[in-house]
Amino acid sequence: MELLFGTNVREYGQHVGRLAGFELDPASYQVRKVIFSSDGELGSHATMRPFESVLVEPGDIEIRPYTPGDQPRQAGAVLLGHTARIFRNRRDIGRLSGLDLELASGNLEGVIGRRSWWTKRFRVAASGLDLSVPGEVRAPATQPRAA
Repeated sequence: MELLFGTNVREYGQHVGRLAGFELDPASYQVRKVIFSSDGELGSHATMRPFESVLVEPGDIEIRPYTPGDQPRQAGAVLLGHTARIFRNRRDIGRLSGLDLELASGNLEGVIGRRSWWTKRFRVAASGLDLSVPGEVRAPATQPRAA
C-alpha cells in the first residue's frame, strides 16, 4: 500500500492533519510510527502515533484509538519526511514522496519519489536501500544493460 506525504489523517472521525513522515527501525526497515501535523510538515507541532493504530482507507488514514506498541523503545530510529532526497550512483534523482509498505506488518517494500512536481512518481524497491545518512535515501546502483 502506498502512503504518500500530505494524505489526510483522521482521528476519532475528525480531521487532525496531513501525513508528514515516518519513523523506521534501521535494522529491519519496519515502520514504527507515523507522524502527522496540521500543515503536513515535520516540526515541534507534529504528532506521532504507533503504526499498529493506523488504518488506511482510500484517500485517508484513520488513526484508531491509541494503542501502545508491544515493542520496547529502541534507540536509533530513522526519520523520513518529504524533504529527504533520493540518490542513485551519487546522483540526485528526486525527493521522497511516500513509502510503499506491507500494511499488515509495516515492512518497507519500496520508496516512492518524484523528480519535480510536474513529473511522474517513481518507485525504488527496498532491497539494498541505504538509510544511514540523515535526509538521504541511497538506492543501489543499476546494472548497465549492454546489447
